[in-house]
Amino acid sequence: MNYKNENDILERTLSIADESYEKAYQFLQDQYSESGEKYGPQALYFLSCLAGGLERKDEALKWLEKAVLINKWWYRPEVLEDDDLKILEDNESFISIKNISTSRYEEAFLKSRPISSWKQKTNDNLFLAVHGNTQNAKIAKSEWAPIFKNNNDWQIETIQSGEPDGYDTYRWSSDAHEYIPVALVMKQMSEKGYNKVACGGFSSGCDMLLRAIAFTP
Repeated sequence: MNYKNENDILERTLSIADESYEKAYQFLQDQYSESGEKYGPQALYFLSCLAGGLERKDEALKWLEKAVLINKWWYRPEVLEDDDLKILEDNESFISIKNISTSRYEEAFLKSRPISSWKQKTNDNLFLAVHGNTQNAKIAKSEWAPIFKNNNDWQIETIQSGEPDGYDTYRWSSDAHEYIPVALVMKQMSEKGYNKVACGGFSSGCDMLLRAIAFTP
C-alpha cells in the first residue's frame, strides 16, 4: 500500500502496534529503509519506542542518537519519559541525549511565538487550517489543500501554535488561554471582506477552534 505522507505511515504503525510491537517495528523499519530522508523526528521516536518496548536497548538508543546527535533534532522533555523507554532510563548515553534534547527544547520554547500565515486577501473565500499536536502549519495546509484542489475560490491560511512540541512541530495545551491566538486570527479574518470564512482543525486544533468560538464574545 502507498501512503501519502509520514503522518499516514505513523498512524498505520500505531494501528499495527495495537496488535503487535514486533510487526509495527518491522513495518516502520521497512518504510524508513525505503526513503529515510523524508522522515522527521516522530518516525525516529516511534522506532525508538517500539525497539524499547521489545527490550532491544541498543536499537532504541540508536534511533535516538540518530535523531538528537546526528540530525540535531529534539523532543519535548515529557515524551522521553515514555514507558517504552524505561529500559534506557539508567543508560548514560540516554541521559546525555535527554539533556541535550531538553536544552534545545528550552531554547526553542523561549523564542517561539504563534505565527499566522495571512498577509493579504487574495481570494473571495478563506479557509483557516489549524494543526494538531506534533504537527505544524505546513502539515495542516497540506492536509486540507486537496479539498480545494478543484475550487479556485478559496484562500487557505494557517495559524501555528507558539508552544513547541518537538523539532519543527508544535502543540496546543488545553489551558485557559491557549486558544487566544486562534480566536484573534478568526476575528481578523472575519473583518477582511471575505464572502465566506471556514475553519478546520485536526485533534487539538479542532479543540482550539471550538474554544475560540465558545469563549470569544
